[in-house]
Amino acid sequence: MSSKSENSDFIDMVNNYDWASTPLGPMDTWDPVLRNAVNLCLRTEFPMAIYFDPPNWLIFYNKGNPIFMVYLP
Repeated sequence: MSSKSENSDFIDMVNNYDWASTPLGPMDTWDPVLRNAVNLCLRTEFPMAIYFDPPNWLIFYNKGNPIFMVYLP
């Protein structure tokens, strides 16, 4: 199980990641619904997934592990 500090570090890493280099683009341009859903995932104790359409992305988070983004054709 991750400590609170480790989770805070991971949240900082996600927030500071160069999202502009990904198909999702900069985090500040994301739909507010997507941003809120990602924030919820980062703060929960349970594995969660978000299906975001368009562009058909599945974002999965399991506390203590990286976010996985999978394009769904």
